[in-house]
Amino acid sequence: MLKNYKSIGAMCGSSCDGIDFSFIETDGVHQIKTKFNKFYKFDNKFIDKLKTMKSLIKNINDLNTKKKQKDFINLELEFSNLASNFCLDFVRNYNINYDIFGIHGFTIFHSVKNKISYQLSNPKIIQNVLKKKIIYNFRSNDLQNGGQGAPLASIYHFKILDQNLKYDGILNIGGISNCTYKKEKKYFSTDLGPGNCLMDQWAKIFFNENYDKNGILSSQGKVDSILANNFLERFEFLNNTNSSYDTNDFSLSEFRGLSKYNGLKTLVFISAQLILDFCKQNELRNILICGGGRKNVTLMKLLGRIATSIDKINLDGDFIESQAFAFLSVRSFLKKNISFPETTGVKSPSTGGDCIDY
Repeated sequence: MLKNYKSIGAMCGSSCDGIDFSFIETDGVHQIKTKFNKFYKFDNKFIDKLKTMKSLIKNINDLNTKKKQKDFINLELEFSNLASNFCLDFVRNYNINYDIFGIHGFTIFHSVKNKISYQLSNPKIIQNVLKKKIIYNFRSNDLQNGGQGAPLASIYHFKILDQNLKYDGILNIGGISNCTYKKEKKYFSTDLGPGNCLMDQWAKIFFNENYDKNGILSSQGKVDSILANNFLERFEFLNNTNSSYDTNDFSLSEFRGLSKYNGLKTLVFISAQLILDFCKQNELRNILICGGGRKNVTLMKLLGRIATSIDKINLDGDFIESQAFAFLSVRSFLKKNISFPETTGVKSPSTGGDCIDY
């Protein structure tokens, strides 16, 4: 019988509005018991700092330069202290005793070409506070071995699908949409393209909102079919060479001539159509939706009958990714594979996640 580990996973998504925390017990293979989840929100000033820093880093040279500068160092320190204090509160709140803490910080830069994915967080600072085993840097080994570095939650999605056989895929709509799906009795995963990232940017610029809550704003607009189709045709060409994406891969520039409501509705339509096209190509008829996008009523209406919120099967769709990284943290500690040729395109099944032992 395999040993069970108590693991906390912390995930900061591309929306950078805060950090999701999940506590699970798992042997890293079969047994997974989800215990507690909680979201810790950043204040708007810190969110703006994160978004500004990401906007300044367009390439590997920018990253290497910025990492040496005081504003970057201070931001990473602030992020690490916040993550540590959030974790301490999470542990106190639920009276948790745990073995492992896995942290997926805010993605500042992700480049398959340069084989690098940099998540903001300093694990040594975090360990000094928590005094536990820290797992971090989940994507690098995959990238170094020919993978795309994403998506990584796939193996956790496999477990959910194995227990819910009527569904043929799990789609996470975060900043980037990614899907884990069954085809010919095998599992595959891939990024699809922009999920919430362009919508969130538009909501911030034109409505001074961090996102389109419940899809209320976009519901008041109309789709510009010409711009939408131009984007989708160009993206289809891009998608022939890419299977993982960063939010910086996409721009609002071509949509800025639209009214604020029509622009937002057009961006929602694009995110939905990318998903619908993918499902049609792969003959997916019944998919579970997790991530923040499932709360956008306008988006879910466009997806129609093929889409079911994962909450309908009594799983909290806000915390699937943080639960996944709690699971991946245990697998990383045990030196078990976390990415596969069918999920990231890595040459062979690959371990991942660096460990600072305690």
